[in-house]
Amino acid sequence: MALLEFEGVNKYFGETHVLKDIDLEVEEQEVAVVIGPSGSGKSTLLRCTNRLEEIQSGEIRLGGVPLTDPDADINELRQRIGMVFQSFNLFPHKTALENVALAPKRVKRVPEEKANQNARDLLERVGLGAQTDSYPNELSGGQQQRVAIARALAMDPDVMLFDEVTSALDPELVGEVLEVMRDLAEEGMTMMVVTHEMGFAREVADTITLMSEGRVVERTPPEQFFDQPTTERGQQFLSKLL
Repeated sequence: MALLEFEGVNKYFGETHVLKDIDLEVEEQEVAVVIGPSGSGKSTLLRCTNRLEEIQSGEIRLGGVPLTDPDADINELRQRIGMVFQSFNLFPHKTALENVALAPKRVKRVPEEKANQNARDLLERVGLGAQTDSYPNELSGGQQQRVAIARALAMDPDVMLFDEVTSALDPELVGEVLEVMRDLAEEGMTMMVVTHEMGFAREVADTITLMSEGRVVERTPPEQFFDQPTTERGQQFLSKLL
């Protein structure tokens, strides 16, 4: 059974139909990369997944549990879905360690010593073991984004959502963030990744989902998408990139 399921999902902003009858499944341990032109609905799809945006019809399920049920415990569900955004959203007055340890202590009531040790381990895992006591303004953009990834991992989520996490970074800092995401993929983390980094998509993705004008227009393995896309829209999209 798929870990994450989208069935007939529709989303409107006012009169604008942003997501149109989205049907999609993400298997456990799959790296599902979502690509497409600006305005195609990619980021909105991720934001609907953890209910930062509400859908108007359809259903989104995590492990068979409807996320979109009005009676669903939204806070409990969000603990199972880690999300990393373009902007790092770190607390500026807290150290890297404090940023990572905060949610487990506050939300999961993890004892302070255990939460802090887990935060140290996660910061080590993303290559920031020496920066535990640094404040965000003392870190580069790439380092701040890696702290944000560690913070999401601290809640031990079932799935990680990445929304164009390298787009705000200087080019030379992109690689260090993608390296962390590669490691997570190798460790078997289930991931939905919206990205413009086509090299990363080709190398790490299990599936490529192409969105256009609010619809899924193609979903194939990366080698097929990049070598021989099955739709005219896929061919158009690739021709503009390459």
